[in-house]
Amino acid sequence: MAIKTPFKNQQGSILFWGLVILLVMTVLGVAGARMAATDVKIAGNEIYQVLAYQGAESTLERATDLFFQTEAAKALNNQYISELFKDNALGGDVQSQARVVMSRKIACSALDDLAMSIAMNSDEYHCRLFDIEVDAKVLGTGTKSTHALGVMRLIPASANQ
Repeated sequence: MAIKTPFKNQQGSILFWGLVILLVMTVLGVAGARMAATDVKIAGNEIYQVLAYQGAESTLERATDLFFQTEAAKALNNQYISELFKDNALGGDVQSQARVVMSRKIACSALDDLAMSIAMNSDEYHCRLFDIEVDAKVLGTGTKSTHALGVMRLIPASANQ
């Protein structure tokens, strides 16, 4: 014979605990969704930072071309030359600005050890340091990267005036 429980002894504790568990699960679900959204933002920012870094390195490599040092050597009063580059990453949204300036004279004491295709002596050629600075940015994100490099070149003494 089954035992019958009168309705007046039940007080709804199962309903209360069911609602508490439902509330806890809802809070955990919302927190998990927010964490996932934050992780996506972090990953996106990391990708933009890598793109800006690689854009700066790429532009630094392009700015070491002899053409830019020749143009900087021609500039008056050690003014810098500037060139804007756009990379194809993100449809051209990675832009970088290179500045090249012919800096100070450097002693070229080891010219005898260099293999040269023309005859020269240290009175006709000097070593000069070219400073190259690059600022790269990913448009629309605020991500920036700045790199610098010094390049030593042999240049004619006439350019050292």
